[in-house]
Amino acid sequence: MMQKLLLQRKNQNLKIQHYFYFSAVEYND
Repeated sequence: MMQKLLLQRKNQNLKIQHYFYFSAVEYND
């Protein structure tokens, strides 16, 4: 269970980074 929680958190962090990356790309365009 603990591992699953960590995995979910890792997934969320990736989504957040993904979002900010694309926001930056659009902003710089």
